[in-house]
Amino acid sequence: MSLILSGTDGLSDVDGSAATPAIRGTDANTGIFFPAADTIAFAEGGAECARFDSSGNFGLGVTPNTTSLGGTYSLLAVGKASGSGIIMGQTDLTAADSTAAQFLGKTTGASGYQLLGGMLVQTDGSSTTNAVGRLIFYTATGGSLSERARFNSTGAFVLAGGTTTANGIGITFPVTQSASSNANTLDDYEEGTWTPVDGSGAGLSFSVIDARYTKIGRMVQCFAQIVYPSTANTSSAAISGLPFTMATTTGGAYGAFTVYTTEPTAVTWLNLSNTTTSNAYTVGGASVTNATFSTDQYRLVWIYETA
Repeated sequence: MSLILSGTDGLSDVDGSAATPAIRGTDANTGIFFPAADTIAFAEGGAECARFDSSGNFGLGVTPNTTSLGGTYSLLAVGKASGSGIIMGQTDLTAADSTAAQFLGKTTGASGYQLLGGMLVQTDGSSTTNAVGRLIFYTATGGSLSERARFNSTGAFVLAGGTTTANGIGITFPVTQSASSNANTLDDYEEGTWTPVDGSGAGLSFSVIDARYTKIGRMVQCFAQIVYPSTANTSSAAISGLPFTMATTTGGAYGAFTVYTTEPTAVTWLNLSNTTTSNAYTVGGASVTNATFSTDQYRLVWIYETA
């Protein structure tokens, strides 16, 4: 078939094939051909390497296949016979926080800001030898991208507001809780140590052997191992300094239970609503004085709901 060149149609009447492309340079089996109506394909070394199909989908190394995807879209398909496809961004920068690839989404239907969100692939540290990377996820409001989460190179998943340098495998919540109104959303986790102090007003100094806590959502579990000083003080005994303020409850529904003590008197510990204090009572409901606990050791566990 002859090749027609006109000012109206350009090059026409030659479809070509992968082996003999219609448009080529001095390399006879590398160029552009037209395998079907409304389809443009590219050949390299006599084999098809890419094509735009009649719907505008692009396949690199594969024929774009939209079967079972549903919806309205343009598809970029990357693959290789008996292999796999890779989409890769690349940078020659090795400094920490350098971006190698960006994936963004936008809408052209909005009259104002159109950016929706995206993901960045960055270096997670400065290195000229073995690179370390991270993924950062963004959503947009008012045209500005805000980080919502990231995977660090160690595998730590850090939510927005969390410690960005967190390591290990796990989920890092914000340092300051961002409380959710959704009853099914876990919005906080924290663990650490705390310092039990005298809550009676007598200014006693406890010997604190150990005191730790774990907070999951609104529930707190903490324990302490303390020793009371020698005292004859008759103020009502109380321990303050709990790591989180207790929720408002009718009559104080939470408290501590005793794991071990050298005190023979049976004692219960009741948390006060909206405070970080537990008061000591006898089983009969009477206050217990500091003098009762003079030189006593207590190992206590609290479980309560935060405010």
